[in-house]
Amino acid sequence: MDKTAIQSARCVPPTPLASAAINLVAERFQGVVEELRREARRIESYDPVTALRLGDAATAFCETGTSILQEWLIDTGTIPSH
Repeated sequence: MDKTAIQSARCVPPTPLASAAINLVAERFQGVVEELRREARRIESYDPVTALRLGDAATAFCETGTSILQEWLIDTGTIPSH
């Protein structure tokens, strides 16, 4: 059996509990990103440098959170790694 076939055989839909956990983690990540961006917009007029840094932090947090969640889903066999 080749690597792809093995990965496909491992990939099963997540259980309802796992799906709920995945959704909760994704919602929490999204909430943090939205809060950082909201704060950046709020202070942009009087502190543009910090606002830019907050925007960058939101982007980095979003990318990191997505990567962590994706790695976990691959590691647990929920999604294929290709």
